[in-house]
Amino acid sequence: MKRKIDLVYKDKIFATFTDENRSHSPFRIRKQEIDKIISANVGKEIFINYTDRINENGMTVGILKFSDE
Repeated sequence: MKRKIDLVYKDKIFATFTDENRSHSPFRIRKQEIDKIISANVGKEIFINYTDRINENGMTVGILKFSDE
């Protein structure tokens, strides 16, 4: 199944990750991509939105807030 994760800040998508796997399988994202996201978004609340063919409208599955501590 094709699935997608969008990272959203203030109603704007700034990163999208896609793969094809079962909906309950882990979603793998390369560490280099995560490091770039963290360094550019310290202190911001980032919403994680998940979409697949079952959830075509998507749903928020979590919120990230990175700190520099």
